[in-house]
Amino acid sequence: MPNTPPPVPAAVRLIFETDGNQVRLISEQPVDVAIPGFDIAQTSDPGYYIDTRDAGGNTLTRVAARDAFPPSVEVFPEKAGDPIQRIAPPVRKGAFSVLVPATQKTRSVSLVKLEVGTEAPRGLAEGTSGPIRSTTKIKEIANFQLKSIAKQGEQP
Repeated sequence: MPNTPPPVPAAVRLIFETDGNQVRLISEQPVDVAIPGFDIAQTSDPGYYIDTRDAGGNTLTRVAARDAFPPSVEVFPEKAGDPIQRIAPPVRKGAFSVLVPATQKTRSVSLVKLEVGTEAPRGLAEGTSGPIRSTTKIKEIANFQLKSIAKQGEQP
Protein backbone atom coordinates (compact mmCIF):
# COMPACT_ATOMS: atom_id res chain seq x y z
CA MET A 1 0.00 0.00 0.00
CA PRO A 2 1.52 3.38 -0.97
CA ASN A 3 2.42 5.82 1.79
CA THR A 4 -0.12 8.64 1.38
CA PRO A 5 -0.18 11.81 3.46
CA PRO A 6 -3.13 12.33 5.79
CA PRO A 7 -5.98 14.37 4.28
CA VAL A 8 -5.94 18.12 4.72
CA PRO A 9 -8.66 19.26 7.15
CA ALA A 10 -11.62 21.19 5.78
CA ALA A 11 -10.70 24.18 7.96
CA VAL A 12 -8.23 25.49 10.51
CA ARG A 13 -9.08 27.51 13.62
CA LEU A 14 -6.44 30.20 14.03
CA ILE A 15 -5.98 31.96 17.36
CA PHE A 16 -4.15 35.28 17.31
CA GLU A 17 -2.86 37.44 20.14
CA THR A 18 -2.54 41.22 19.79
CA ASP A 19 -0.53 43.70 21.83
CA GLY A 20 -0.54 47.20 20.39
CA ASN A 21 0.56 46.85 16.76
CA GLN A 22 2.07 43.39 17.32
CA VAL A 23 0.13 40.31 16.16
CA ARG A 24 1.17 36.71 16.89
CA LEU A 25 -0.36 33.46 15.68
CA ILE A 26 -0.45 31.39 18.86
CA SER A 27 -2.46 28.34 17.77
CA GLU A 28 -3.52 26.34 14.69
CA GLN A 29 -6.26 23.77 15.25
CA PRO A 30 -7.38 21.64 12.28
CA VAL A 31 -11.16 21.14 12.32
CA ASP A 32 -13.45 19.16 10.06
CA VAL A 33 -16.10 21.75 9.22
CA ALA A 34 -17.12 23.54 6.02
CA ILE A 35 -16.57 27.30 5.93
CA PRO A 36 -19.09 29.27 3.81
CA GLY A 37 -18.87 32.89 2.73
CA PHE A 38 -15.26 33.50 1.72
CA ASP A 39 -15.61 34.65 -1.89
CA ILE A 40 -12.88 37.23 -2.54
CA ALA A 41 -14.85 38.81 -5.39
CA GLN A 42 -17.66 39.67 -2.95
CA THR A 43 -15.32 41.11 -0.29
CA SER A 44 -15.27 44.90 -0.52
CA ASP A 45 -16.39 46.04 2.93
CA PRO A 46 -13.78 47.84 5.02
CA GLY A 47 -12.36 45.89 7.94
CA TYR A 48 -9.87 43.22 8.92
CA TYR A 49 -9.60 39.90 7.08
CA ILE A 50 -7.51 36.74 7.07
CA ASP A 51 -6.26 35.77 3.61
CA THR A 52 -5.17 32.19 3.00
CA ARG A 53 -2.28 32.04 0.54
CA ASP A 54 -0.47 29.48 -1.58
CA ALA A 55 3.31 28.90 -1.74
CA GLY A 56 3.66 31.80 -4.21
CA GLY A 57 1.84 34.24 -1.92
CA ASN A 58 -1.32 34.34 -4.04
CA THR A 59 -4.57 34.84 -2.11
CA LEU A 60 -6.81 31.77 -2.17
CA THR A 61 -9.61 32.86 0.18
CA ARG A 62 -10.50 35.84 2.37
CA VAL A 63 -12.41 35.50 5.67
CA ALA A 64 -13.57 38.38 7.87
CA ALA A 65 -11.74 38.76 11.20
CA ARG A 66 -14.60 40.55 12.92
CA ASP A 67 -13.10 40.75 16.40
CA ALA A 68 -9.49 41.46 15.42
CA PHE A 69 -9.29 45.07 16.62
CA PRO A 70 -12.50 46.19 18.32
CA PRO A 71 -12.98 49.98 18.23
CA SER A 72 -14.22 49.98 21.81
CA VAL A 73 -14.32 47.85 24.95
CA GLU A 74 -16.90 47.49 27.71
CA VAL A 75 -15.96 48.98 31.06
CA PHE A 76 -17.97 47.74 34.01
CA PRO A 77 -18.79 50.15 36.83
CA GLU A 78 -17.28 49.92 40.28
CA LYS A 79 -20.65 50.59 41.89
CA ALA A 80 -23.58 48.27 41.27
CA GLY A 81 -26.32 49.95 39.30
CA ASP A 82 -24.05 52.35 37.41
CA PRO A 83 -24.16 51.95 33.62
CA ILE A 84 -21.69 49.90 31.64
CA GLN A 85 -19.67 52.18 29.35
CA ARG A 86 -17.90 51.64 26.04
CA ILE A 87 -14.55 53.37 25.57
CA ALA A 88 -11.75 53.29 23.03
CA PRO A 89 -9.00 51.04 24.40
CA PRO A 90 -5.79 52.94 25.21
CA VAL A 91 -3.71 49.99 23.94
CA ARG A 92 -5.13 47.24 21.77
CA LYS A 93 -4.42 44.05 23.65
CA GLY A 94 -6.31 40.79 23.42
CA ALA A 95 -6.96 37.73 21.31
CA PHE A 96 -9.27 36.67 18.50
CA SER A 97 -9.94 33.52 16.52
CA VAL A 98 -10.93 32.90 12.92
CA LEU A 99 -11.93 29.73 11.05
CA VAL A 100 -10.38 29.60 7.58
CA PRO A 101 -10.82 27.02 4.81
CA ALA A 102 -7.87 24.71 4.22
CA THR A 103 -6.78 23.21 0.91
CA GLN A 104 -3.75 21.28 -0.34
CA LYS A 105 -2.42 24.60 -1.69
CA THR A 106 -2.73 26.62 1.54
CA ARG A 107 0.69 27.45 3.00
CA SER A 108 0.28 30.73 4.90
CA VAL A 109 -2.21 33.30 6.16
CA SER A 110 -2.06 37.08 6.22
CA LEU A 111 -3.94 39.51 8.40
CA VAL A 112 -4.99 42.33 6.07
CA LYS A 113 -6.95 45.55 6.44
CA LEU A 114 -9.28 46.67 3.65
CA GLU A 115 -9.81 50.41 3.44
CA VAL A 116 -12.46 51.71 1.06
CA GLY A 117 -12.31 55.21 -0.34
CA THR A 118 -13.51 57.20 -3.31
CA GLU A 119 -11.72 58.64 -6.28
CA ALA A 120 -12.92 61.39 -8.60
CA PRO A 121 -12.63 60.63 -12.30
CA ARG A 122 -9.63 62.13 -14.10
CA GLY A 123 -9.64 64.27 -17.20
CA LEU A 124 -12.85 66.21 -16.56
CA ALA A 125 -12.99 69.94 -17.20
CA GLU A 126 -13.09 72.17 -14.13
CA GLY A 127 -16.60 72.61 -12.77
CA THR A 128 -17.95 69.41 -14.29
CA SER A 129 -18.84 66.32 -12.38
CA GLY A 130 -18.73 62.68 -13.18
CA PRO A 131 -19.16 59.33 -11.51
CA ILE A 132 -17.07 58.80 -8.41
CA ARG A 133 -15.30 55.47 -8.30
CA SER A 134 -14.84 53.38 -5.21
CA THR A 135 -11.27 52.33 -4.45
CA THR A 136 -10.07 49.55 -2.19
CA LYS A 137 -6.67 49.62 -0.52
CA ILE A 138 -5.36 46.38 0.98
CA LYS A 139 -2.74 46.71 3.72
CA GLU A 140 -0.95 43.59 4.97
CA ILE A 141 -0.47 43.71 8.74
CA ALA A 142 1.16 40.32 9.39
CA ASN A 143 1.94 37.06 7.58
CA PHE A 144 2.29 33.60 9.14
CA GLN A 145 3.38 30.22 7.73
CA LEU A 146 0.93 27.44 8.62
CA LYS A 147 2.71 24.45 10.09
CA SER A 148 -0.25 22.07 10.36
CA ILE A 149 -1.35 22.30 6.71
CA ALA A 150 2.13 22.52 5.19
CA LYS A 151 3.15 19.24 6.84
CA GLN A 152 0.00 17.46 5.70
CA GLY A 153 0.32 18.74 2.13
CA GLU A 154 3.93 17.54 1.70
CA GLN A 155 4.51 14.53 -0.48
CA PRO A 156 6.73 11.69 0.89
